[in-house]
Amino acid sequence: MPRGSDHPTGPVVTISIGAATVRATKGTNPAEVVSFADEALYRAKASGRNQVQRADLAHRLLAEIA
Repeated sequence: MPRGSDHPTGPVVTISIGAATVRATKGTNPAEVVSFADEALYRAKASGRNQVQRADLAHRLLAEIA
């Protein structure tokens, strides 16, 4: 049974979005940017769905340096 199918006006649709933005440089790895957005998407889903989460690139990059 689809999620929300018991709703009187029809099924409920939610959307979860993970976003990542970077300023591209010569060494920018597109796969890494997608990975950041993917992590944000799963945070949005884990936080209750139907929301947008932005990748925290500064925190992650600082962790990689340490």
